[in-house]
Amino acid sequence: MTAPEPERPCRPNRRLRAAFAALGARLEARRARRDEQSGLLLLGEALAGTPSRGADALCAERGEVAELEAAVRLAKAAVAGSLEDDRADYALVSPRMRVFVIVRGVAARLVWRDRLKRAQGERAAACRRLGAAALARGLELPADLDARAALARDARVRAATAHGQAEVLLAPFGGSVLPRPVHHLGREVTAFARPLAREVRGQLLPRVPALAGLVVGWWVARTFTDSHFWATLHSLGIGSGPRRAVSGGTLRALGFWLPVLAAALCSYLGNRLGTLVRARYAPKASEDGPDRRTGPASGEREVPGETAP
Repeated sequence: MTAPEPERPCRPNRRLRAAFAALGARLEARRARRDEQSGLLLLGEALAGTPSRGADALCAERGEVAELEAAVRLAKAAVAGSLEDDRADYALVSPRMRVFVIVRGVAARLVWRDRLKRAQGERAAACRRLGAAALARGLELPADLDARAALARDARVRAATAHGQAEVLLAPFGGSVLPRPVHHLGREVTAFARPLAREVRGQLLPRVPALAGLVVGWWVARTFTDSHFWATLHSLGIGSGPRRAVSGGTLRALGFWLPVLAAALCSYLGNRLGTLVRARYAPKASEDGPDRRTGPASGEREVPGETAP
């Protein structure tokens, strides 16, 4: 394939037709890649459920899938076991404690369902890696598995063909339908949009210490004033506003230092609380190595017949 010629002026309709054709080719390539991933998933699941014969060239990949399948089964059993525990405790505790049983069960099942979703996603990724390893190593597969491997191979070929067609269509225009200055402008706009979004988010959604400072500043303005006349009228019920009169210097000091101290105190308490939570709930390293994330934490109920991955 010869090198693309430098970009030269052309009619807009020709560039537009090439843009639509390249867009269609790229959409086809994306669909083919999705089909390839689906084929690899089906192939990996089938390989994981097929017993190995003799020296297994996919031993490591099979072991990874088996480990994640055990994590999925453990999470499913824990969700069901949590509901059974709630039913048993609901009948044993006093009526005023039943709401805590319900809240505890809902929270526990939310945690286990999140772990289940994560384990299922990791298992699917491991199955795709297993299928890709089988194709890359050119292993002989049974007839039913070879048909699934053929689907993944065909999808890979379609993706490569569509991607090549898009490149050929865009080659006369330097690899892109849009002129180069537009790409440079787009990159600069994107680079500017990121810090702008951070600043806007900080202004629209202030942090908790900033909110505490705003609340304290509002309280100072509603409580104190440097006018004895208006404070007296408000204390008598005439009008609404601050009822405590202080000197002008004291009011300025209160308006400046109290919000600062409130924000600092809020930040300090948040940091201390975060440190205590991490110290209490962070996994502790044992002699055998760090705890696995997919396994049950300390104090969690072990499911009979299952082992933590």
